[in-house]
Amino acid sequence: MRRLTSLLPGKTYYVRAYATNVSGTGYGDILTFSTLASVTVPTVNTTVPSGILNKSAKTGGEVTLWAEIPLKSKAFAGTQPEIRRVSDSKTVDGNDVGAFTSYLINLSPSTKYFVRAYATNSAGTGYGIVDTFITQSTARP
Repeated sequence: MRRLTSLLPGKTYYVRAYATNVSGTGYGDILTFSTLASVTVPTVNTTVPSGILNKSAKTGGEVTLWAEIPLKSKAFAGTQPEIRRVSDSKTVDGNDVGAFTSYLINLSPSTKYFVRAYATNSAGTGYGIVDTFITQSTARP
């Protein structure tokens, strides 16, 4: 798969796959797409936390509209509900549109965490909803 780069905003493009061998060149169908008129803030959904243990959990998100590469996709977690800042604890998990997974480690047992996915490009940072989970307690012998 090839990534098309250096595309201009608000333009229509036509692409076509081809392959060449000793018998000649074969062509695929012509596909048409248009780029967005301008760079926009990414649209992001937060993945529901799962695999919750006493010191780890899994979450992530999905970038559904990005409008520019490079893009940085991440999730961050904190123990306060006001986790709106990129300066909170975070993971770096992707760089393109689509789903990404974030593994949260070194968490504290029996603690409520707030998680939120986000993605950043040159237009700004888009955020998913804030979700919560509580880590399991540590078993005692």
